[in-house]
Amino acid sequence: MRAINDYQKEMAGLTAKYFSREKPPILQFLDETESANIYVLEAKDSPGVGLTSFATIGLSDHPLFFNGDEFEARTELIGACDSNRKDFAHILATSSFFIINSKWFCAPGIIFPGVVEMHNLSKTMSDVYFTNPFLWGDKFHSLTLHEKTVAWLLAIPISKSETKFAAEFGPEKLEELFSKKDIDIFDLNRASVV
Repeated sequence: MRAINDYQKEMAGLTAKYFSREKPPILQFLDETESANIYVLEAKDSPGVGLTSFATIGLSDHPLFFNGDEFEARTELIGACDSNRKDFAHILATSSFFIINSKWFCAPGIIFPGVVEMHNLSKTMSDVYFTNPFLWGDKFHSLTLHEKTVAWLLAIPISKSETKFAAEFGPEKLEELFSKKDIDIFDLNRASVV
């Protein structure tokens, strides 16, 4: 494992605190060329019993780019799933590498196509939708750390038809539909609502 720098240690401590866990395990992922790495923290029984939360550590070391220009904020990604799915960390790691290597912009309402599908993690979900991290109350609010403005984004696996719906009607309408249908965002094989 590559050494974790002081900023990443502080971020890991803060994230563990927000998940109400002491010293949870941290996994390391390398991209295909092994030129970039990302850490993913794993917190069991958060945000509830039988669920596991995951969060990137150190993605905010890398700038976000919007229309070719560096964006004023940086991000860390979080997600949660049923505890029997340890592979969810791959969704956050792969999304991170698209941000780091391919300069994909990430913000609430943005969708990364094919991320779930490329790892064969679901029979029904294929893409990743990003939104505000509401599962943990107001713990994951934007903050300034080491002169970096950091915002956390919740990654929710969605289907291709849900992606198409968001493209046609907007991300707010998709979130309204999720709320109306009361989807189980922790189930990687949930039924599509569209």
